[in-house]
This record gives sequence, C-alpha cells and structure tokens, in this order.
Amino acid sequence: MPTAGSGEQVRVLLVGLPGMLRSIVRDALSHQPDIRIIGYAERLQDAASAGTADIVLSTVASVPQFGRDSTAIQAGPEPAFIGITPDGRHVAVFQRDLSPDDLVSAVRHAAHASDPAKLGHAS
Repeated sequence: MPTAGSGEQVRVLLVGLPGMLRSIVRDALSHQPDIRIIGYAERLQDAASAGTADIVLSTVASVPQFGRDSTAIQAGPEPAFIGITPDGRHVAVFQRDLSPDDLVSAVRHAAHASDPAKLGHAS
C-alpha cells in the first residue's frame, strides 16, 4: 500500500455509502493529491470492476470480513477497511495483523479523539 510521502496515490473504493454521505466523502477526498477514488459500488460483491483498492471505505453495516469478501475487489493483498456509520458521525479503521505499535497508536487516538489538539501526541 502506498505510504505518506511515497508519491503514490492511495486508491480508495467507496462501497454502500448513502448518497449524501458519499458526496461528503468524495468532496473531502477528491482534493487530496495523494488519494484517488477509484469507484463506487452498492455492494462489495459488485466492486470487482472498480479496480484494485488499497482502502475500502464502507458503511459499518457493510464492512466485509477479512479474507472472505475482499477477493471480489482484487487478486492482490487485502485492502484495509474504513467503516463509517451511515450518519457520518463515527468511523473505525479495521486493520489486519495489528502490531503492538499500531495498537498503542489506536488507543492514543481513541483517547484523544474528543480533543483534536491532542491527536497524534503521546501524553
């Protein structure tokens, strides 16, 4: 998967987002030079023609299980999944093979999510 500063674009596939939320997500991501939305599908099973995704951004109710549904998207490595509630108020990142450092980072992020000034900083 492309990383920050690598010069490669992160390919994002939108799946099952309600119309208004899809518009908000598209607007937020489309202005980022390192992010490219590669397509939209109502269901993950319908997403094969959209291309290879690095990230699948989906409503929480339609986030697929690792290994089972991701083959509908690509033949390569499984993409990361970002789940967002249909009202757009909550988001979760589903990551496979979570390292201890990733876990620590996630705990810190969750602890400081209500205070954006503290995000990304250890206390």
